[in-house]
Amino acid sequence: MNPIRIFISSVQKEFSTERAVLRDYLRSDALMRRFFEPFLFEDVPANPLMVQSLYLAKYIERMGTGTGDMITLCSNAGLREPDFTLTDGFVVTVWRKRTLLLPAGEVTGVHDLPQSGSQADWGNTTPMATPITTPEKILALLRDQPSISSTELAARIGISRDGIKYHLEKMISKGVIQHVGPSRGGHWEVLT
Repeated sequence: MNPIRIFISSVQKEFSTERAVLRDYLRSDALMRRFFEPFLFEDVPANPLMVQSLYLAKYIERMGTGTGDMITLCSNAGLREPDFTLTDGFVVTVWRKRTLLLPAGEVTGVHDLPQSGSQADWGNTTPMATPITTPEKILALLRDQPSISSTELAARIGISRDGIKYHLEKMISKGVIQHVGPSRGGHWEVLT
């Protein structure tokens, strides 16, 4: 098996030492070396044709476009502009939307931004601990599609069928849901 080539790069000269340390670590570790062959931008001779071919193959971007692209993409998605900080390292903070859209089309869950107001009003918000649990996702889908199968539930939520079976059995035992009719062709009723 040929090792996978990893291109370690950044446009900041300040990170040249960190890039070299990472390359040297991957090369010195016997297991990592077996699977990965790292190389740095500095290891490649300066050749404008090579750089152009890497750019056209979409392995790299033009220098200086990444930060602007991130700001534009976040803005287009309706997100707050990312924060860029340089402390012990370069840190990018990308903010999430306040609500989460489930595959069934039901909006639920609260995250880390105020409900309304301009970007200037967002300030330094503290994330609220309100993750959407798997049973909540299952309930939303069962309400929306009572005849949904466990296989489709697993695909829509992104967990195994065994995981869905576990949660369904737990909710049935708690009296939250019940299945009416045969295993195939029946439907779910949400009781609470």
